[in-house]
Amino acid sequence: MSQINQDITNKIKTWVSYELKNQELKKQMTQISEAKEQLSRDILQFISMNNMKTTAINVGNSRICYYDEMQYNNLSFSFLKECLMVYFNNDENKVNQLCEFIKTKRKRVSKPGLKFLPKKPIKN
Repeated sequence: MSQINQDITNKIKTWVSYELKNQELKKQMTQISEAKEQLSRDILQFISMNNMKTTAINVGNSRICYYDEMQYNNLSFSFLKECLMVYFNNDENKVNQLCEFIKTKRKRVSKPGLKFLPKKPIKN
């Protein structure tokens, strides 16, 4: 029995060390992403100001190319309600019924997991 307890204790310790490392790497990735985003804005401004949208910039064995991508906003229930109000000529009852129908048709799955909650310092 103590072997099982020792085994799970070791697994928990390893899991916690991975979680802490993961948190640190996420912080680093956020910093890198923010710095890269600022550089992207600067480069895009330069490309735009110098009419270089069709120019590829060679960097080693790679190229950096300008592109313009259209993106859609998220499809939220508030946006859906707003559109349905127009579609159903402001019939709020129909809109609410349809939204509730859509909500009940969504699939729900349970996914067990572990959550890391650091202890709060004890206040004196």
